[in-house]
Amino acid sequence: MPRPKIIPIEAINLAARTGFITKALFKEFILGNRPKSSVNRRWSELINSGFFNKHSDDRMADVYLLNKQKRELQDLLVQQPVSPPYTGIIRHDEIALRGILLIEDRGFLETWKVESEFKKTKQGAIQLESKSQNPKYPDAILNFKAPFKPIRVAIEIELTQKEKRRYERILNAYSFAQNLDLIIFVCGNKQIENAVITSASKFFYPSAGAEIGFMSKMDWLTDPVLADLRCQNTVCSLGTWIDGREKVQIQNAE
Repeated sequence: MPRPKIIPIEAINLAARTGFITKALFKEFILGNRPKSSVNRRWSELINSGFFNKHSDDRMADVYLLNKQKRELQDLLVQQPVSPPYTGIIRHDEIALRGILLIEDRGFLETWKVESEFKKTKQGAIQLESKSQNPKYPDAILNFKAPFKPIRVAIEIELTQKEKRRYERILNAYSFAQNLDLIIFVCGNKQIENAVITSASKFFYPSAGAEIGFMSKMDWLTDPVLADLRCQNTVCSLGTWIDGREKVQIQNAE
């Protein structure tokens, strides 16, 4: 008797939000702790389902994009799919997504959105560089669960050092952001972190109590909840920082 057809709904809806899926993300966050043989079989089923196309760039051998020509796709989507990211930023976006999904798996998040979703709807987040042909939004905004209102955290993944003017523009824009509690810069090395800190000291004017924090790329990819978060006056885990904000909410409500 033939095996029943399996429709990879979770993978479809994740790719609709991010523009792509990789084997590593599928294995860890959709399949979970399964034997290698089961993982390989389910991955084969996914790429043979007709819902995904292999990325055209040979360097992206593990990257698959939604096949928007598949007739059944529209009936399965929770939201309309975003455009796939440029090849050069897929690994950047994969890093952002892995950390987000690690936090989500721990049960800390109410909701989250990534930059590709903000670009599609042009709402829900501050536009950091509005004059360019490719407007810049936060890499992600995470809404952490809290007693009275979500704690909103913006994520910026910085893997290579940019020119000083770019950091200045982004930090200046963030200083006008509404309803943000924390901006985390996930940095590929200490030099990048120091460059952002230098710009922040001159161009970031926090509104409504927003803070800037820094985390290493390795910590973000390993356990962002328990990793060190370096803010201006404190070093603590992200989880501890969120706990502190929850306590402030409770105190203000009393």
